[in-house]
Amino acid sequence: MSKKLLTLEEFATELAMTPGSLRNLLSRPNGHLTLPPSFRVGKRRFFVAEEVEKWIEQKILQARGKEAENKASTPPRGPGRPSKRESLAKAQQETNQ
Repeated sequence: MSKKLLTLEEFATELAMTPGSLRNLLSRPNGHLTLPPSFRVGKRRFFVAEEVEKWIEQKILQARGKEAENKASTPPRGPGRPSKRESLAKAQQETNQ
């Protein structure tokens, strides 16, 4: 039973981050970003490729869910601040009355 393993450097490349940043995330206890399980052999850290793929898919689904949630909970915007032209026209109407 042979499982594909990723080194810390390979996993960092998958995430488009530096190995140092990934090490920092690993050293944080229960940080805002939970990482897939890993193990060490000597000084090297390894991740099981299947677990990494599942973790990435889960993060994508979470992001899509938050995106949809944010769109649904954002109230419609008002007209906003009037333009200079609108302000001048309104002031002119008020002086004419």
